[in-house]
Amino acid sequence: MGRPYVKTYRICAGIIGLLAWLGITLQLYTALQSYLSKGRTIEGALVEFFSFFTIQCNLLAAISLTVIAIMPTSKQSFFKMPGVITAITVYISVVSLVYNLVLRPLYHFTGLTKLGDELVHLIVPVLYIIYWLTAVLKKSINFKASFKWLWYPFFYLVYILIRGALSNLYPYFFLNAGKFGYGKVSLNITVLMIVFLGFSMLYVLIARLISSTNQA
Repeated sequence: MGRPYVKTYRICAGIIGLLAWLGITLQLYTALQSYLSKGRTIEGALVEFFSFFTIQCNLLAAISLTVIAIMPTSKQSFFKMPGVITAITVYISVVSLVYNLVLRPLYHFTGLTKLGDELVHLIVPVLYIIYWLTAVLKKSINFKASFKWLWYPFFYLVYILIRGALSNLYPYFFLNAGKFGYGKVSLNITVLMIVFLGFSMLYVLIARLISSTNQA
């Protein structure tokens, strides 16, 4: 990958990263207003906000892109590793898929809330996927690593169930064990984990195909 391309990719990473930070900021601004108007404390509102997988994934994307944009290419970083970027691509792809297929019909936002919603659920995920396709070196990405990427969503789901059992607050309706019971929620979680694994395998397959094509 030549120097002009590296510079271009770092600029693109910076722009997408700024969009990710903007989306998170807009979501935080509008969410805090809503939570505080309902009598929630600042601490409780922040915990609720950062309990959304969407926010966590966009935060990971924003951090990784910012690190890529500002850190010299000669320096290594956890968030610049191809496997880490691929894992984030998997997570944010599932976020976008689930929201746009399942959750979007439930919400009708306007103004800044609408802009923030589109940024974190559609614009940033699509741009991050495009960045991964075009800019990330894929030689080291393999199927063995794809199973490691499942740990993050797994521990997230465990956290949500524990937190929900203590507070009766669930960020997503399909994880609401208080309403649907643990049997139904366990089935939903199983489906989600299969989706995560499917996307992981898909991105590894794409990475292998791109890598083999570039070597041909």
